[in-house]
Amino acid sequence: MQTSTNTILGACQQAIRYLNDQSLLLGVGNTSRWMVEGSPPSADASALFLPELVGYFPMRRQSVIYPHPNGNFELSSGERYFEVDSDDPYELAQVGGFRVLIEGVILHEQLRSINAYRSVGVFTGCRIADGLDSYDLIETRRVTGAVLDHLIHLERPFVRAPGVEHVIQVVKTFYRS
Repeated sequence: MQTSTNTILGACQQAIRYLNDQSLLLGVGNTSRWMVEGSPPSADASALFLPELVGYFPMRRQSVIYPHPNGNFELSSGERYFEVDSDDPYELAQVGGFRVLIEGVILHEQLRSINAYRSVGVFTGCRIADGLDSYDLIETRRVTGAVLDHLIHLERPFVRAPGVEHVIQVVKTFYRS
């Protein structure tokens, strides 16, 4: 009988590749109400697309992180992390640097046409026609090659209001023991 496992070193290398992926974009969608508002369906691992995709946004921050009770920043979930400034998988493996923080910000002014959205996706493989010129909304027609990599259903819809920004934070983990 053979056994196999993913190594922490390999997971750190994957995190580095993901960190350096310049084709990542955030997407927002699901503007329609859930069947029971406040009780979203489970995010489906076999999902191929983000329903009712409204548009894409570039990342504001991508960094390799590891959890630590005295970390230098706190996620919206309350967990504390340190950022790791290294692209050496051996250094990252020593601290458990096999997680990548992906963060984006959506401003009310960027999506005036919709009132609320209920899902967020992280997309990879994105090619933007005419290039990226700002951190504004990127219309869906300008993006090709997008592959849904991570899907989040929000428990409550994010209701948009003037002057309010929605900070979206996703921690992508490349190793599970």
